[in-house]
Amino acid sequence: MTVRIARQVPDSVPDGAAGGKKWVHFWGDPLPCDDSAARDLLGSKALSLALLARLGLPTPPAFTITSEACREYHASGQLPPGLWPEVRAALARLESAVGRSFGKAPQPLTVAIRGGATESMPGALATFLHCGLSEKLARQIDDETTWEAFAEFLEGYAYACLGGAWAGRVAKELSGAGARVQCQRWLREWATSAGGPLSDDPEVILRSAIEAVFDSWRGEGAASLRKLLDVNSSAGTSVTIQAMFTAAISGVAFSREPNDPQADELIVEAAVGSGRRLLAGQSTPHRWIVNRRTLAVGHLACEQVARVTADASFVDRILPQLCRDVLAIEAQFEQPVDVEFGYAAGEVVFFQARPVKPALEQARVERARSAERVSLVALAKEGRRLWVRHNLADTLPAPTPLTWDLWRAFMTGKGGLGRLYRRLGYRPSKRVRRAGFLELVAGRIYADPERLSEMLCSGYPLCFDQGALRRDPDVLNRPPDCLDLEQLDPWFLVRWPSIAFTILRAGWLRPHLSRTAIKRFDRDIVPRIRSLVDAERQIDLTRLSPEELVDVFRRRRPAVFDEFAPECLLPGTLGVAAWNLLQQALSKSEADSERRGRAEAILSAISDPVADRQRALLSSVARGDASVGSFLDEFGHRGPGEMDLSSPRWREIPDAVLASARRRSNPALLEPRPSVDEACRILDEATRGKSHRLSGLAQQSLALLPYREIGKHEWMRAYELLREIVLELARRTRYGEGIHFLTVSELEDLPQERDQSQLIARRRDHHRACRKLSVPDVLELDDDLENFGRPARLAADQSIVGTPLVPGQALGRVLLLNGQEPREPVAERVIVASALEPVYVPLLADSAAFLLERGGILSHVALLARQLAIPTVVVEGITRHVVDGELVFVDAGQGLVERGFSGHEQGRSTG
Repeated sequence: MTVRIARQVPDSVPDGAAGGKKWVHFWGDPLPCDDSAARDLLGSKALSLALLARLGLPTPPAFTITSEACREYHASGQLPPGLWPEVRAALARLESAVGRSFGKAPQPLTVAIRGGATESMPGALATFLHCGLSEKLARQIDDETTWEAFAEFLEGYAYACLGGAWAGRVAKELSGAGARVQCQRWLREWATSAGGPLSDDPEVILRSAIEAVFDSWRGEGAASLRKLLDVNSSAGTSVTIQAMFTAAISGVAFSREPNDPQADELIVEAAVGSGRRLLAGQSTPHRWIVNRRTLAVGHLACEQVARVTADASFVDRILPQLCRDVLAIEAQFEQPVDVEFGYAAGEVVFFQARPVKPALEQARVERARSAERVSLVALAKEGRRLWVRHNLADTLPAPTPLTWDLWRAFMTGKGGLGRLYRRLGYRPSKRVRRAGFLELVAGRIYADPERLSEMLCSGYPLCFDQGALRRDPDVLNRPPDCLDLEQLDPWFLVRWPSIAFTILRAGWLRPHLSRTAIKRFDRDIVPRIRSLVDAERQIDLTRLSPEELVDVFRRRRPAVFDEFAPECLLPGTLGVAAWNLLQQALSKSEADSERRGRAEAILSAISDPVADRQRALLSSVARGDASVGSFLDEFGHRGPGEMDLSSPRWREIPDAVLASARRRSNPALLEPRPSVDEACRILDEATRGKSHRLSGLAQQSLALLPYREIGKHEWMRAYELLREIVLELARRTRYGEGIHFLTVSELEDLPQERDQSQLIARRRDHHRACRKLSVPDVLELDDDLENFGRPARLAADQSIVGTPLVPGQALGRVLLLNGQEPREPVAERVIVASALEPVYVPLLADSAAFLLERGGILSHVALLARQLAIPTVVVEGITRHVVDGELVFVDAGQGLVERGFSGHEQGRSTG
C-alpha cells in the first residue's frame, strides 16, 4: 500500500468557525509564522517537514493540528469547535494528493498519527500507524499485507487505550499464527474488555486517535520527560497526520557518527520493513559507515537489506544520493542531524530530521565537573574533607535550586530539623545552627559527619567511625558511637556538665515523647494541617497580584517547614530511635542468631499503611472497582518525585494515574506484610527471659515506625501549598517551569521584574549535567580530585564487547529489568534489559548506563538516551551474562562492558 508522493498539493484548508482560530496547517502551504513561533505552534517534528520541503526533498503529504488545539482540549475536555471540519478538509487534500480514499477499498489511504512537542520526545507520546483500516475493510481486501498493517495499527491503539500489557500480548500473539487469525482473536478479546466491538468507522477511529495523542501529553512518562528536557508543561502537543509510506527498508542516517562527532563519517542504519520494530528497539539494524567527503562505503553489513530490494541498486545508486541529501539537511540545520527515511520501489522519502546534541551535552558535563571540583577544593581548605551521601538523597536525588534552598534551610540547627532536635532534648551547636551539615555535591546531597554529630550538642564526645563509614555509608543513619578524642581537650571537663545534662535530658524525654507522640499527632497535628490546607484553599491565587503571591509564599513557608514538618517527623524519628536501641540490644542478646535474624527481618518489614493503601487503591482503579477521582481524593497531593517542588502532583496529571494503575496492579505487589501480632510473637521468642525494656522498645518500634510514612503523607498536604504558589508565579512570568531554578530570595524578588532568563538557563544546564557525573557514596577530599566525576575504571577479569549507541563511561551496579518499570532507586545503577519501553526512560534518567540486548541508533530508547546523555550499549545476550547487583564498568564509546569485580564498593575513590 505504498502511496504516490506529491511534492505539491492543491487547494488550502479553510478556517474553522467563522472568526475563530485556524487549527490545522497543511504542509506545502506557507508557514503561518516564523520558524521559532512555528516550533511552538506545530512542534519540532512537523517543523522539520517544512525544512525538508525547502530542500525539495520528498516527504509523504501531511497536515498538523496545532498545539493550541491540545491546550483547548485539556481546558474544555473536548476537541475545540471548528477543528473537525478542518481535519476533514485536510484529509480530503491528502486523498487528492495520493489518489486514494481514506478507509475505502480496494486501495485505502491510511495515515500515521504522531504527537510533536517543541523538543523531540521519542516514544513518550502516542503514535498510530495505518489508521484508517478497520476489521470490515481488512476483510474486504483480505490479503496478508493488509492484515499485518491492521495488526500494526491495533498494537499502537491497544497500547494507548488499554495499556502496555495488551500491546505486549498482541506482539506475542502475532509471532505465532498469521496476522489475520491473530487480529480476529484479539478483536474478540477487545470487545470483551472494552464492552463493545472496535468501531468500523474510520473517522471515529481517527478522532479517538487524535484525542489519545492529546491525552498522552499528560501521561506520567511524558510529564517526567518534559521535566528532564525542560519542555513547558502548558505548551501542549501538536498532532501530525501523514499519509503512510509502506517501506521495504526503513532507517536513519546520522550526518556525523554520534559516538565520535570528530570522525569524518556518516552513519546509515536500516532494517527490513516499516521501521516500527526498529524504533521500538526490538530489532538490531544493519549499518553502513560512509566517508563524508568521498561517500565511499567503508563497512557493509546489509546483505539481508540488499536482498529485499527489487534490484541491487540500493547500495550502488540510492545510498550515495541519500548521503548527499543528509549532508544538505545538515547544512540547513547548521548542525549534525539524524534523518529518518523509508525506501520502496526505487524511491526514498524522508519522515523527519532532528539535530544531534551529544557533543554539546558532553561539553556541559565537563564544565559542570570542573565547577564542582573548584567547590570541593574550597571545602577541603575549610577542613571539611569527608562527605557521605545522606539518606535525604533517596527521596530527593537531584533537587532543583528552589527546592534545595528550602530543604537546606530546614536541615540546619536553626531550621525545622533543629526544632525537632531541640524537642528531643538536644542543643545543636552554633555552627550547625548557622550553616547546617549538608552540601550539594554534583547535584547530590552529602553530609559532613563531624557537623552531623553537632546536631546533638556542641562538644559531643562521640563521633562517627570514619573507617566504618568508608566500608558502609549506612552507618551515617545510626547514632555516632566512636569516642572523639579531639573533644577531650583541657576544657572538656568544663563543658562536661552541660553535655551530660543534654544527654540525660534527651534520654529522659525520649520514652515520655514516645508514649504521647501518636496520640498527639492524630488528635492535634493532623486536624491542624487539614484546617490550614482548607483555609488556604479558599484563597483564589489567580486574583492576587505578584506581590501578594510572594507574601502568601512567605507566610506559608514557615508554617510548612518550621511548624508542621518537625511535628510530622517526630513519631517516625522516635520509632527509628527505638529501633536503633533494639538493634543494639539484640546484637548483645544471648538469643540464637537465627531467632535474632528473624526478629530483625520482621522489624525491617514493618507495614507501611500509606503505601499499602495506595497500591490497593491503584489495583482497584485498574480493575474498574474504583475511580481515578477516588484515588485523587486520598492521594492527589502526592506524586512521582514529589519531594521536589518541580514535580507534578497526581491531581495535576490525572491521566497518569490510570496508566500507573495498569502497571502497578501486579498481584505480587499486594502480598500482605507481617502483622504487628506476628512481629510481637517473634520478638518475644527472640527476647524471651530478657528485660521488659526490650519488649518496650519492640512495641515502640512497631507502633511508631509506620508513622514515618503516615507523617509524611499528612505533611505533603501542606507542602503542596508551596507548589501552588510557585505554579501560579510560573504562569505569570516568562520563565515557566524554569522558575524552579531560582532560589527562595530570587523567587521573592520576581515582582521586581529583573530578567533572570540567563541565570535560569545556566543553572538548568549545570543541574542537568551534574546528573551525568559519577560520584561515590563516600567522598574523601584528601584524594586527588583530578578525576572527580569520572567513573573509576577498575581492573576486571572479563570483558564483553557490544555495539555503542550513546557514548560515555559509567561505573555502577547492575539492575536487571524484565520489561517492567523499576521498583527500587535507579540512581547510578547500570540498567540491563532485553529492551526498554520509551515510557520508562524518564524514570531511569538517573541511571549510570543502559545495556540492552536489542536496538539501534534509531530506536526511541537510543534517541532519548542521547538527549539525556546516558551511555548506552547493545550487547547480545547481556541479560544472561551479568548478575543483578554486580559492579560493572561501561565504556559506551568503545562498546565495552567490564565485569568480574570482587563486589566491594568504590571506597575512597572520588570518581
